[in-house]
Amino acid sequence: MHDTHFDMKKLISVSNIISASNLTSVSDLASVTDHTLHSNTMAAASSEKSATLVLLEYLAEVDRRRLYATFAYSSLWEYVHKALGYSEGQASERVGAMRVMVKVPEVREQLEEMEIKLAQSVAQVVQELLLVFQALQSLMLEVEVEV
Repeated sequence: MHDTHFDMKKLISVSNIISASNLTSVSDLASVTDHTLHSNTMAAASSEKSATLVLLEYLAEVDRRRLYATFAYSSLWEYVHKALGYSEGQASERVGAMRVMVKVPEVREQLEEMEIKLAQSVAQVVQELLLVFQALQSLMLEVEVEV
């Protein structure tokens, strides 16, 4: 398992976007210029991605420590679903994405370096990687049968 690290700049950038926009409510969005709206939307998307990566790093450490059991949850999935309040599907996506990132560090590196487009959700990446892993497992089984 690779070491997880936490980038406080990523966490701070989320609050910077909110404070830089000087918005007190969603209704204030109608008063911003098109350029400002576009810029802030781009920044928010980038910050959301960064926040997701930080969350996945935290989840990896929670899993490594089995911290969920300390709080009477039977699994990391249950912890993400019940303690963190994600839907069942969202919990599955996050736990799956974290596990892929732990097993395949290149995925994490690609996400950090933004080589995987923002339009691709973590769930899409996980689904694609799972298909690749399943195909590899099938090939390995075929090779074992032939031997």
